[in-house]
Amino acid sequence: EEDEEEEDMEEEATEEGQNLQHHKDESARQQLSKAQQAMREIKMVMEAKSTLAEIAETLLEAPEKNIKRISEIAKIMANSPSLKIRKLALMTQVEVLGDLIPGYRIVLPTDEEKAKPVTKLVAQQRKYESALLRS
Repeated sequence: EEDEEEEDMEEEATEEGQNLQHHKDESARQQLSKAQQAMREIKMVMEAKSTLAEIAETLLEAPEKNIKRISEIAKIMANSPSLKIRKLALMTQVEVLGDLIPGYRIVLPTDEEKAKPVTKLVAQQRKYESALLRS
């Protein structure tokens, strides 16, 4: 009987050791997974920073020509699963719009004014101002 009890105790100790090792392995996997997720998030943020900087640069270089790119910032903000990236996109949009919005009040032309012929420069200015208001 004593031999059987010793064998039972040895089996229990072996099972406990295996369970403990399993928990250690699982914990290590979870830590690795968390580290991988953190690295993935860092990579996504760096890529988003680069993209947002490129968009902002093209907008500020030639706003009339590239005004439609402002919507790309809004798309990044709306579609990103990362709060950090959404915040970066919002800050980028605020800064870019702050630089692009003129110091005067933008008033869209009435239907009567739209019917009148205008110069190419005025037409471009109207298109730019309406695009700013849409964004």
